[in-house]
Amino acid sequence: MGILGGNMGYRSEVCIVMKKNVVDNLLVYMSEVDSETREQMQEILNDLADQHIVKNDAELYYWDCIKWYPEFKGVDAIQKLLENSNKEDYLFLRLGEDVADTESSGDYWENPFDAHTERRIAFEDFEEEL
Repeated sequence: MGILGGNMGYRSEVCIVMKKNVVDNLLVYMSEVDSETREQMQEILNDLADQHIVKNDAELYYWDCIKWYPEFKGVDAIQKLLENSNKEDYLFLRLGEDVADTESSGDYWENPFDAHTERRIAFEDFEEEL
């Protein structure tokens, strides 16, 4: 099964912010990989992204609930492209289902989307009636 295959599996929230040069490199890289990898990359970026925003020569891709497994060729290819990019030109953020499962790479923290991660405790404040 591919990226869309089945409802079961571990899901992550993922955000990738890239400067234009990384996006350009991504498009070139997609033309050079095998057809299965290219199809998975296109599915991830074009079909599965919950948000894709372009702003100030940067692009943001966001997935709220995706199977982000390095075993998937498309995921692996995207991650390899980012790893081979200048760290100041991208930001990769992933929050897994488990609270301790967080991952980030890249140093593009000063991005036009203010993309970042937050962990917080929230609760409802109910006052007892006397």
